[in-house]
Amino acid sequence: YSTVCEYLLYQMEGRPIEGPFMAKMTPQQLQPTDAFSALPEWYIDDIAEFILFAMQHAQNDIRNAIDHSIITWLLTCVCAPHMIKNPYVTAKLVEVLFVFSLGPANVLNVSVSSKIFSFLIDKIL
Repeated sequence: YSTVCEYLLYQMEGRPIEGPFMAKMTPQQLQPTDAFSALPEWYIDDIAEFILFAMQHAQNDIRNAIDHSIITWLLTCVCAPHMIKNPYVTAKLVEVLFVFSLGPANVLNVSVSSKIFSFLIDKIL
């Protein structure tokens, strides 16, 4: 799903795909493009459902394999709720972040938390 997340991020910014995604706008600056608005919301919902399912059945594996593009996509969608019309989809993404924050304080949890924290700091500064 990391490639799909990168595709969605490019559609959110309204620019052509040019390799690994690097944000050029903050989530607050994003405006819904026609290409992003034409995509069905179940794309986002399916990714969130899959991550929640994987966290229930293979928590350590998903924590090890989580990609930077998935975290970027999750946080961008949560920080730009004006991009998604359905508030329940945004709430599901918040649930995914909540499930990531649960669990024992081990190296894997610290790794994901540090990725999320560094993303937030980069966007704020």
